[in-house]
Amino acid sequence: MTNRGGRKPKGNRAAISCRVPSDQKPLFEEAARAAGMPLGDYVAVILAEHHGFPVPEYLLPRNKGQAELPIGA
Repeated sequence: MTNRGGRKPKGNRAAISCRVPSDQKPLFEEAARAAGMPLGDYVAVILAEHHGFPVPEYLLPRNKGQAELPIGA
């Protein structure tokens, strides 16, 4: 089988659906954008931290310490 690239599987997960006040949603979306992750991943991090669980490995920053290459160099 050849390596097709793309995102690695995130493992065994379960869906949670919740509603938040509509005036708060943009704030949560912006916080997720600032963290560089989708809203669902951001919520998973916050819930894990709040309840004293380790943050799932697939949500930890990758390439720690590696310099980012400029685009169009």
